Formats: sequence, structure tokens, C-alpha cells
Amino acid sequence: MADLKDIQVSIGHYRTEYNRFPAEPTLGNADKAPIKLRGPVLEHLLGSNPRHIKFVDVQPTKPNRSGLVMEEGVPAWHDRWGTCYFLMADLDLDNRIPNPAFMAGAVTPRRTLSTSPKLIPASTLVFSAGPDRDPNTWADNITSWR
Repeated sequence: MADLKDIQVSIGHYRTEYNRFPAEPTLGNADKAPIKLRGPVLEHLLGSNPRHIKFVDVQPTKPNRSGLVMEEGVPAWHDRWGTCYFLMADLDLDNRIPNPAFMAGAVTPRRTLSTSPKLIPASTLVFSAGPDRDPNTWADNITSWR
């Protein structure tokens, strides 16, 4: 999906410009657990940042469609199944992020677990919950790293 690459590239450009992740204080534990791509993080990418630079352009859409929607009063970037994209970030800057397919609660096919690394060398990971709209079932999730 092109959106996944757009998200990663826009975060990379933001990091180049500001030497930090967008809305870094609000990322919490995004290096240990996925967060939804919404609220302050997305607002910073859309131009609500110190220099008012628009790092990405997302078209507004209706709920349950791909694009920019208002979700609980904040902007959210939804995939084509109408679910918010998920983000993990390398906040400790070691260029390694735990593979979310191995996290507690994840339902991952054995074949995927046997061929997937536990740590992924990246500064950001982005994924969609896929057609079933459940981020914990990995058989249909669409990811930026595989």
C-alpha cells in the first residue's frame, strides 16, 4: 500500500527537519507497542508544527474509507477498510523495533513467526489491521517491513 510508504517517508522527512519524531512527547511507548496514527502525531505531519511544513497530504474522506477522518475529535489516517493505521517508532534510536507480531495478544500464523525476526531494523514501522480490522490477527495485516 502506498500509504504505508507515504507515512514512513513523511516521518523520515520530519525527523530530518526537526531531529526528532513528530509530537515525540505524545508517542509514549511507541517503541514497545503500536499506537494509532492520529492526533498530535498526524497533526504535526499535516503542518501543525513549528515551521508549518506539510510533510504529507492526506485527502479527507468519510468514515470506513481510506484517508483523513475525524476520530474522537482528532484527525486520524484510515486504511481502505476504515481502520486507523498503526505506528511504532524507534524512540531509543538503536534502529531496532520489536516485531509487533510477537507481542502479547497477537494471533500470528506459525509460518509467519518462524520466518520473522523478533527485532526489525528500522526507525519506524507502519501497519494496517487489514480486511478483518483486527490489528492482533497478523495473517491479513499489511505491513511496511515485509
